[in-house]
Amino acid sequence: MSRFTRNNSRRYFRHNMDIRYYIFPKISFGKSEILTNGIDYFSRPIEEPVLELKNQILKELETITAHKNTITKTVSEFNLSVDMMMNFLRLLNVGIDVKEKRFWENRKRHNFRFSEIDALYSQDETLYQWLKSLETKILFYYELIENTISQSSPTRLHFKDLPECFHFKFDIALQVQRTQLTRAQQPFVKLLLTMEKLLSFALRPYINMASDYRLFNRAEQWKPHEINISACGLSFYDTREYPNMMNVDIKIYLDSFNEIIEFDGKVVRTRFDHKRQMQLTEFDFYFPLPQYQSDLMSYLQVNETQLAMGAWG
Repeated sequence: MSRFTRNNSRRYFRHNMDIRYYIFPKISFGKSEILTNGIDYFSRPIEEPVLELKNQILKELETITAHKNTITKTVSEFNLSVDMMMNFLRLLNVGIDVKEKRFWENRKRHNFRFSEIDALYSQDETLYQWLKSLETKILFYYELIENTISQSSPTRLHFKDLPECFHFKFDIALQVQRTQLTRAQQPFVKLLLTMEKLLSFALRPYINMASDYRLFNRAEQWKPHEINISACGLSFYDTREYPNMMNVDIKIYLDSFNEIIEFDGKVVRTRFDHKRQMQLTEFDFYFPLPQYQSDLMSYLQVNETQLAMGAWG
């Protein structure tokens, strides 16, 4: 039984906190066409929302009356672009060399652009700018994916060192916040925000891959996440699915100590949490170095003391 399954009945107390960490599998090179680490980046927390958002887009498209033909065509082209990028990423996810497959050449038949939006410029410039922004983002990420496919090998999965590789920015949502919307624009905005949300889920596997492969020694770029942690292991919710019994390297940044501690870890339990619609993964630390384990215990105790003092005001 995992030590995470029975509350605090085990030797070490568990703590919920936001903390920066980095986890990467111990991998064997050269066993697949393209380097893969064994993590499933297309688990249920990705695939199910993508399907739901596609259906939502179709429902919202039915509410559009103005520029109906142009918007319908644009949504169709958007969905095709998303599907093509996700299919390429699914193959990368399992270590298949996309560029060696015949259908890789078929990408040239689709230019990832919205073919009819130029006609909107004179009719509704704001809508045109929003769609142009979405098109630009699709083109940018497609070029990143194409670069990854072209430059990768059985011993290396290549990602450019750009901020967009590690973080998706909701540009349209930010533009909408700065705009005084008319009633006529509201159905378009609702549709565009859903399309942007779908794009963010479609690209989440790429961003997660890039973060896992590029940020191993950049603690300042690790994003704080809520985890459940003790001196003998940790667990968290995420879209990644780690196979049971996978061996991993775990790095944890203790911010108040300005220290990175490292552990050999193993996945002891993984399951899909229906309530959170996320993957829950639990790790044990195996034969931790006494100094790192002691530092972690001290950090957890300091954090608990600070929380208690804060609660008393």
